[in-house]
Amino acid sequence: MNIKIKLQLQKLVIFFIGTLVGGIVGWGITTYMDRPDISYYAKLNQHATVRTENSKRILTSWYRTRRNLKRGEIYSSSVYLRNTGNHAYKGEDFSKGKNPLRIESDKPITLFTINDKQNPETTVSITDKNGIYYIDFDFINYGKSINFVFIHSQPVKYIQVKGAGVNFPSIKEKIPFTIWMYTHPLWTLISFLLLALLLIYWVDYTYSTKIEQEHNKQLAELVKLQNELKSRAKKHAKK
Repeated sequence: MNIKIKLQLQKLVIFFIGTLVGGIVGWGITTYMDRPDISYYAKLNQHATVRTENSKRILTSWYRTRRNLKRGEIYSSSVYLRNTGNHAYKGEDFSKGKNPLRIESDKPITLFTINDKQNPETTVSITDKNGIYYIDFDFINYGKSINFVFIHSQPVKYIQVKGAGVNFPSIKEKIPFTIWMYTHPLWTLISFLLLALLLIYWVDYTYSTKIEQEHNKQLAELVKLQNELKSRAKKHAKK
């Protein structure tokens, strides 16, 4: 492969990376503009143990893996409810009749605690009615979240947050990265652009180095060939 073809290939790869990252940035902007007002994700079926210290129950949970085969006494699952809209929501914004804000599961679950460290200014309460947990709070600010921790004796297939409210028909389940992107759009854009620059720099540096090495190799071979021809010419002249 000659140097000209390698240069063309380098430009093609850089163009492909630029196009790919541009598409990702466009997707990110579109996704952010179409973000749901309230999002959630659930972290299910962690092995766990519960101990009591000074009359306080403490939950320790972990994932059971091939390297860690220890099995807990129970299972622990967490539900993270986050405001990914563009303003604060009041509890009264949610439906109180046909489709209230609630948490449902396919197996019996028991509320262990409500972790409000990400939203300490909010007052949250939850009511269990026939295995369905109805959520009530005064307000939740933009970008803030509430974490509900459950324990259960059997692994569950799903734990879902359901409900509807003013100007939004339903609550959407999203992966943690997507939720982070909703609440940190500027950092997401900067991250994508930095990644694009790093990839372009890496490709440009790698291909430029290879092309320079190939050029030096060809130049050395040319000089060697010229020296051989001169040597032959001198020998022929002496004869």
